[in-house]
Amino acid sequence: MNDDESRGLTMPIGLRIKSWIKKGKPDEYVMNKLKLTGLIGRALTEDPNFKYFQTFKVDGWLKKEATTTAWDDLDIALGEVTKVDTFRIYEQYITELNKKAENIHWDQRSNLFGGGSETELVAKVLILKKLGRTNAFDIGNMVGSTGLLAYSRQFEEI
Repeated sequence: MNDDESRGLTMPIGLRIKSWIKKGKPDEYVMNKLKLTGLIGRALTEDPNFKYFQTFKVDGWLKKEATTTAWDDLDIALGEVTKVDTFRIYEQYITELNKKAENIHWDQRSNLFGGGSETELVAKVLILKKLGRTNAFDIGNMVGSTGLLAYSRQFEEI
């Protein structure tokens, strides 16, 4: 416990998350502060503080505006993609990008969603469809023709 905590002067969690992002704090530091260190699987994802860790990750990626690093940072592979706990963090990230896309011109959307491995592009399309983006033109503007092709190779439809 630091001096501020002993005096009851704790910073609201939202401000702490912003501070950690701004200072470039590593995941291990944040997990320690949130008392998540050593937790795995369900114990980790069901802990009430896990949502704050998700917010830290997603907001950090949104600040960097780099979807491909988000995918790589989570080390997600195709075979286990939707079973991995960390996929929920990535899904939350794409959900936030989808909200952000509402406020930009359609021809700029590929800057938010384009790029990444074939697996990542397929995952983006799956998430976007789950979020209600079912129009092939709309999805194509977001993930580009490469994303549409990757998806159609996996599922033979769009």
